[in-house]
Amino acid sequence: MSTEKRTQMRLEHIDGLRALAALVPVFDQGYVRSFWLPWQLEDELAGLATLCLLVAVMPGERGDSCAWLRNALAWRPLASVGMFSYSLYVVHAPVLEVVRARFIDPLHLTPVRSLMLLATAGTGAVLGVAYLIFLVCERPFIGPPGGQREHQIASPDAEGAAPALA
Repeated sequence: MSTEKRTQMRLEHIDGLRALAALVPVFDQGYVRSFWLPWQLEDELAGLATLCLLVAVMPGERGDSCAWLRNALAWRPLASVGMFSYSLYVVHAPVLEVVRARFIDPLHLTPVRSLMLLATAGTGAVLGVAYLIFLVCERPFIGPPGGQREHQIASPDAEGAAPALA
């Protein structure tokens, strides 16, 4: 098989991986449950789609066909969300449920409009609450960017003995 044919086959596989990766939000939210996928396979398929996304954006032999996606994921405001991602993980479900139950359900919207409102207003609410929790609960325990802390741990002296505590 020629090198050109092998390269073409690799690119076709990468395109298939990208197509599967595009389904990550669909699988992750459980919308597939009402269609064709047994519920037991949702997490596995979501994990496989996420893996495909990571492979698709990884730089490699195929050139920079995914450079736009890598640049989008490296966008500074989006990358800064990683600083408080644990808070996002912890609060997203309760905050979305409060937004849905207290603000969206009383409006008696169609399911599609409810979903769109939850996706927009809910995302803003989750980001806001998660950032506040990060500032209050996590930030005080994170050292300065340079790694220097006010109180250094005692280090051994020149002879290798630990300094005496006063």
